Amino acid sequence: MNSAQLKRWKEREAIRAKELSEGVAGGSPEFSLKDFYPEFELVGPYTTSLEPYCPIWALVPFFRKVVVGINPYLKDEAAFSNWYGISPRQLLWLQEMGRVEIKVTFPRSANTVPSYLNTFFTGRFPSTIRDHEYTHRLLGEEK
Repeated sequence: MNSAQLKRWKEREAIRAKELSEGVAGGSPEFSLKDFYPEFELVGPYTTSLEPYCPIWALVPFFRKVVVGINPYLKDEAAFSNWYGISPRQLLWLQEMGRVEIKVTFPRSANTVPSYLNTFFTGRFPSTIRDHEYTHRLLGEEK
């Protein structure tokens, strides 16, 4: 994904995050992560990953779903495996098996995404931009 495509995707995600936040604002004061990631099949119990403190493989047996945010600053597959406790290929396999949901963190610059992460940066996965809106809603803040 080139920098122009990445920028357009980031802009679309920011718009989508705002739309989802406004939808929550107009409804019930009770909401969850599910409201900000409707494409995720989040059936309880679910959790978000705690890397690097807890490897993903240690969470999967205890939760039906683990939501994993992809860090674009890990320089190579070895760093990725150290951070998450599994390889990129294993993470995608867990996603295909329905055990994890993946979201990506946009890099500050398109040049900072290592090529081994290209599979994650295709526009297929939602982004952590939504987490910012979710946090603002949790805190009752207006943007």
